[in-house]
Amino acid sequence: MKQTGDRLKSFAESINLSFSYKLVIVEDMLDFNIDLLELNPREALGVFSLYGLWGMIAQQDRLESLMKVIKCIKPRVMVMCEVAANLNSSNFVNRLIEALFYYGAMFDSLEYCMDGEDEHRGITESVYLGEGIKSIVAAEGAERAVRHVNITLE
Repeated sequence: MKQTGDRLKSFAESINLSFSYKLVIVEDMLDFNIDLLELNPREALGVFSLYGLWGMIAQQDRLESLMKVIKCIKPRVMVMCEVAANLNSSNFVNRLIEALFYYGAMFDSLEYCMDGEDEHRGITESVYLGEGIKSIVAAEGAERAVRHVNITLE
């Protein structure tokens, strides 16, 4: 995450844009609060969440706490990348079928845009995708961390 912040700062400097990046790590999302952010009221604030909320679907109190902080800081822009797949089904067969489609598409996209020998691809496949697959296929109850849900519009 620090490397990402450094790249963003370098890019902002290249286009003469004032930019600051603050990495905040908490052990428990209930400990995350506005005081950790060191906000400057004269600056525009953006929130970026790359697949961050799905891990809190089973922990509604943490998800609600995070949403309250985000609402309180009033970001000018918020970018969220979340999976629209029902990987939270209590029915194993339904969860497995959804996972096959989702992870099949993810591996196909990596094949298309990254060389097979790229170390970042290996990390993505083994750590992020592999751990997700293991969670969906081999874990139940509270041990199943991956819980993507479909987006429904009412």
